[in-house]
Amino acid sequence: MEFQKDLYRSLTALHIGCEKPRSYYIPYQNTETADRDILLEASGRECSHFFESLCGEWGFRWFPAADDIIDIEKAFSSLPDSIQVPSVWQLQNGIKYDRPQYTNINYPFPCNPPYIPDDVPCGLYERTFVLTEERCGNKKTYLNFEGVSAAFYVWINGAFVGYSQVSHSVTEVDITSYIKVGENNIRCLVLKWCEGSYLEDQDMWRFSGIFREVYLLFRDRDHIRDVFLHPDVDEEYQNGTLRLEIEKPDSLSVNYRLLSPCGKTVGEGLYKEDIQIVVPNVSLWNDETPNLYTLYLFSGEEVLRFAVGFRRIDIYNKTVLLNGKKFKAKGVNRHDSHPTLGYTTPYDCMVNDLLIMKANNINMVRTSHYPNDPRMPALCDLLGIYLCDEADLETHG
Repeated sequence: MEFQKDLYRSLTALHIGCEKPRSYYIPYQNTETADRDILLEASGRECSHFFESLCGEWGFRWFPAADDIIDIEKAFSSLPDSIQVPSVWQLQNGIKYDRPQYTNINYPFPCNPPYIPDDVPCGLYERTFVLTEERCGNKKTYLNFEGVSAAFYVWINGAFVGYSQVSHSVTEVDITSYIKVGENNIRCLVLKWCEGSYLEDQDMWRFSGIFREVYLLFRDRDHIRDVFLHPDVDEEYQNGTLRLEIEKPDSLSVNYRLLSPCGKTVGEGLYKEDIQIVVPNVSLWNDETPNLYTLYLFSGEEVLRFAVGFRRIDIYNKTVLLNGKKFKAKGVNRHDSHPTLGYTTPYDCMVNDLLIMKANNINMVRTSHYPNDPRMPALCDLLGIYLCDEADLETHG
């Protein structure tokens, strides 16, 4: 197994073998299953034929210092424990490996940028998964990690496929050339700290591990890579336009269909670069009437679904106007955190948090202090909550 041991101490290694960041979406086989991904259902995306969860029980071994690993192959040969993925290792198996740590402005290690301590705790993770010819034979296969703290290496069937850091963001790796029909092996080495931890000094509990969901996506060989939607409203707040910006192979044909909040087709056709869909008598989005249009994109065997809200923000005489009217943001800070699971926040807990906010006349949430689970913005769109989405960047110490 290839092991570039000091990547987590390097100032130049951020992502190796990883895809460029993209908008969040799951490909579906038809519009009916795609619609389940927005109905407050935790299992919505698992209805996709192109999605396979790798969550569950993994083999695990904890080391108090990564430098104790002399032979990575030998270290993985014996994993004495098991651990749930997603989770944080500080709260697993009776706080056996490490302890939760809360700190505000101080770093959890001696502050000497860009250097981190010699002894960096780490965890080894391993599991197998089985693939059928029908599942992956003519597809590209991507491995997705939605949140890992603080840095990690990934191997598939003994081959090094990627390294990534930035704890609260998605990492996607193309593993098509490393997998096979039948049983496959995945191994991860997760570091508690890396040199990037100097940029993640937020006021919060500090935890480690694979703390958000892990899954495979099976994509058409030629597929949509990224989507950027640009909704706009005219100055009279009467008509809207939706400009589509889609990154895809030139040879790939993409059709679109836009539905109104009541399900009426507003526009459909073949996508062309920078196309604009005109929406007359547009139904505007705000926190009290969160009207959402539905955009479907059809390409190959895949259907992508996006909820689209039309709203206009102006500043007039130092007053912020939403759709031409003054409004008041009544907001709260929210950590993507759970009282007994730490960073690992189940989907139904996210939904429940937002419903409690709505019941108490709260209409805005700030994601203190990092991007939340990528499904969170869609929930805010659906329920009518203004979102202040923060970056995973803070340097208190």
